[in-house]
Amino acid sequence: QAVETESLLKPILSAEEFPVCVHGTYRKNLASILGSGLKCMKRLHVHFSCGLPTDGEVISGMRQDANVLIFLDVRKALEGFVGVVPPKYFEKIESWPNRQPITF
Repeated sequence: QAVETESLLKPILSAEEFPVCVHGTYRKNLASILGSGLKCMKRLHVHFSCGLPTDGEVISGMRQDANVLIFLDVRKALEGFVGVVPPKYFEKIESWPNRQPITF
């Protein structure tokens, strides 16, 4: 059964709405992401979560075994882009679960 996802989306108008906006991925994908940005791949959208796996909330779009976290700079991202999320909109990148910074 198909779900009409566009009707479920709402625009983000302020960075204050989402103090944490994070994408979980794998270290093996990081070089590609840094080279060409975050892409939706076989999905309709690039998925982000508004919390970390340890926050105790349902983390939509983040696989349990992700070992890299890419934090989005929501304020910058509101400047606008379509489709691919370029690395210039990344606030920080950390390894997971030890939360060590990854230089990019």
